[in-house]
Amino acid sequence: MDDLVGAVENWTDRPLLNKTGIVGLYKIETQPFLPIEVSANPAAPGTKGEAGIDLADLPTIFQVFEKLGLKMKADKDKVDTYVIESIQRPTEN
Repeated sequence: MDDLVGAVENWTDRPLLNKTGIVGLYKIETQPFLPIEVSANPAAPGTKGEAGIDLADLPTIFQVFEKLGLKMKADKDKVDTYVIESIQRPTEN
């Protein structure tokens, strides 16, 4: 589950935490790859995506997870945050 959370977090606008308590490896059977809409709410009919696909026809990431028996929900928790205060090129030796 931690690997799944890490991969899906790239598609979200906030950190994801695995609170399932599920450990181990699992094979997840899914339909052939379909594009998904990363928004929490379905798109309005007629809204077109990059490839001209009607976004209203695509499932949201929340709907994909619900079909797997998982639920993504907004919550508050502590997460590690890194702040880069400055950056410089290394000096030549």
